[in-house]
Amino acid sequence: MKIIAVKSSPRKNGNTNTIIDKIIEGARENGHLVRVYDLNEMNYKGCQACRVCKEKGVYCIINDDLKDYWDKLRTADVLVLGSPNYMGTVSGLFKSFIDRHYCTKDIKMNSKLPPNKKAILVFSQGVSDKTYYKSNYDVIEKYLKTHQMEVQTIIHSGHVHAREDKELMEKGYQLGKSL
Repeated sequence: MKIIAVKSSPRKNGNTNTIIDKIIEGARENGHLVRVYDLNEMNYKGCQACRVCKEKGVYCIINDDLKDYWDKLRTADVLVLGSPNYMGTVSGLFKSFIDRHYCTKDIKMNSKLPPNKKAILVFSQGVSDKTYYKSNYDVIEKYLKTHQMEVQTIIHSGHVHAREDKELMEKGYQLGKSL
């Protein structure tokens, strides 16, 4: 199975990345291939609204560090995406990345991606109520479902580091193993 994991936290050992790393650990133990993209270490732009992707039926033509991502996305079975919560929603790194997915829809806004991929969303927030920002995260889930993806979401909440939450770490690990 081919898995893409996208991290959007600038904190390498932050909560979001720690959970994603646990998912990756479980997946790799089952022999799955995992390609990791760390957005904070990449040079990429937001969508330029050039519409070449729509008019010519191609994926994004911007020549930056996301160039090979589009090929990997088409052939991936699972997409793991994670973002810390900044100002009540996903980070700017993540938002710019998600906006680039405009190219995954054709001119009639139908998906260009093969159906039946799985997606795992990982969010981390300081507010202890996991439902507090859920409606903001639901926007990402709803978008992925327009590509006929099966979506699961993990939300870390509160000010205790995710690595201290043994149940959450086990959940991430088992999720990775179950892929």
